Amino acid sequence: MRKTRSLEQWRNIIEEQQASDLTITEFCQQHALSK
Repeated sequence: MRKTRSLEQWRNIIEEQQASDLTITEFCQQHALSK
């Protein structure tokens, strides 16, 4: 089932990925996000 996220939630997710040492692909896989 798809989860709807707000713009603010996406901003937080993007900031979290940028602060991590993970690639976008790795981050998405670990957080069950579609690339």
